[in-house]
Amino acid sequence: MRLLAGLAVAVALSSAQVSLVAVLDGRGEFGRLGAAACALDFNGDGFADLFVGEPGWNRVCCWLGGAPFDTTPDMVFRGLAGTFFGTTLAAIGDLNRDGIADLAIGASRDNSGGAGAGRVFIHFGSRRPDTVPDLVLTGREAGGRFGWALAGQGDVNQDSGTDLLVGAPGQSRALLYLGGGQLDTIPDLVLRDGNGDYFGGAVALPGDVTGDSCDDLLVGDYRHTGPLLHGGGCFLYHGGEPLNPVLDQYWEGDEQNRQLGVAVCGPGDLNGDGVNDLAFAGSYAAVVDIHWGGSNISTPPDIRLSGRRRFGSTLDGGNVNRDGFADLLVGANGDDLGVPTGPGHAYVFLGGSPMSAVPDTVLVGEAEGDMFGSSVVFCGDVDRDDRMELLVGAPGHDTRGQNSGRCYVYTYDLTGIAEAPGSRTAGVGPLATIVRGVLSLGADSRQHTACRTELLDIAGRKVLALRPGPNDVRHLSPGIYFVRQGTNVTKVVAQR
Repeated sequence: MRLLAGLAVAVALSSAQVSLVAVLDGRGEFGRLGAAACALDFNGDGFADLFVGEPGWNRVCCWLGGAPFDTTPDMVFRGLAGTFFGTTLAAIGDLNRDGIADLAIGASRDNSGGAGAGRVFIHFGSRRPDTVPDLVLTGREAGGRFGWALAGQGDVNQDSGTDLLVGAPGQSRALLYLGGGQLDTIPDLVLRDGNGDYFGGAVALPGDVTGDSCDDLLVGDYRHTGPLLHGGGCFLYHGGEPLNPVLDQYWEGDEQNRQLGVAVCGPGDLNGDGVNDLAFAGSYAAVVDIHWGGSNISTPPDIRLSGRRRFGSTLDGGNVNRDGFADLLVGANGDDLGVPTGPGHAYVFLGGSPMSAVPDTVLVGEAEGDMFGSSVVFCGDVDRDDRMELLVGAPGHDTRGQNSGRCYVYTYDLTGIAEAPGSRTAGVGPLATIVRGVLSLGADSRQHTACRTELLDIAGRKVLALRPGPNDVRHLSPGIYFVRQGTNVTKVVAQR
C-alpha cells in the first residue's frame, strides 16, 4: 500500500515553513540515491552545491547551485563496483587551505588495503572542479570498514585549518587527519575506546563544546556494552596541541539495546550561550539527547527529543532561519533491518533560549518503505533566492525502479538570509569587514579577546576560527559569510 502525499511530501506544523524546490531522482533500480548527502560551495561562487550518494551504482552526483536550479547533475563521481562508493559523504571545510571548501567520499567496502578495508577519496574544491580525487586515504585492516563515517570542518589542533575524522568501526577505530600544511595520508591521531563493538560507526567534529577555545572530537559506538547490553555509547575527546588520545568524557545508553551513538552531531550553539552543544541519537528508543556544551557537560541529557520509528537515524546542524541560534535536523527513516515500517520522516527543531522539544516542522515521505530521512542536510542557498534550503534523502523510493531512490530539496520560508542574523549590542562596531575577498577583524572584535570568533558559511557551518591580533587577515572566495563572537553575529559579503 503506497501512502502518497504528492510531490510536496510535506506534513508541516506550519505549511508556510517549507516549499519544494526540486525533486532529484536516481538513475535506476537498487541505486539508492539519497543514502548519503552533503552540501558545500565546491566551485567557490558563494552558493551551495549538492552532493548525493548513489552507492548501489557506486556514484556520487553533484548539482551546482544556480538560478534556476535544475535537476540534471553537473558532475558525477564514480567508484569501483562493489565498494559502496558514496555510502558516506562529508563537507570537510577547506582542508588544503586554498580558500575553497573540499569534499570527502567514503567507500567502506573497498579492497585496496585488504578485503573490505575501505577507502576515502578527497576532492579539493576549485573554480573549475573535476571528479578526479586529489588525495586517497586507504584502510589497512581487512574488514575495517574505513570510511564508514566521516566528519570535517573542525580545527582540533588550533592551527586555523580544518581537519578530517574517519570512522573505521570494523577495526574499532577513529582516525584523525590534520589539514593544511600537515596534510598527508598518515593518521595524526588514532582513537580507540568502548568495548570494540562498533566504535567509529559515527563520528563528528562538533567544534568547541567545552569553552576552552579548542575544537573537540566525538565518536559513537551504538553496539557498546557497558552496564547494559548494547546500550551504546558516545565518547568525547578534547582537542589541543599536542593531540591527546585519552578519553575525556563518555555517555552510555540508559536501557538495554538503546543503541546510543548510532548518529552523533555537533549542531552548533542551540541555546545561545556561546558554546557549541552535542546531539546523540539512540535508534532503538527513537530518541535524540541534547547536551548543552560547557566546562561541565551533564551526564543526563538537558533536552530529550522523540519522534517516529528510527528517529535519530541521521542528524545535521545549521542555522536555517538565521536567528543567531543553531538548529537541528533529525531523520527518522522508518526502516529497521530492511523491513519497511513506514515512509520515513524528517524533523526541524529550531534552537532558542529556551529550546523547545516540540518540532517546528515535520516532513513525511511519499510511500511505505521509502526510507525518507536516511540523509538530512542543511544546505545553504542552492537556488540563489537568499533563503536557506534543506535536503532529505529517500533511498528506498521506487519511481525509477525498486530502491532507485529520490531526494527532496526544500526552501525554508521563515527568514531570508539577506537579513542579518542574531542580535547586536547597541553601539558595537562591526566585527569584521571583507574588501576584495580579504577578511579583517574589526577593532571592536580585537578588544573582546575572551570571546571565540568564528567565521560561518552560508549554511551556518564554521569555516574557520579567528584569533584576534595583527595577523587576522584571510583570503576568502566570493559569497555570503557570518562572523560570530559570543552572541553577536554579523553578516559580511565577499565579492569578486
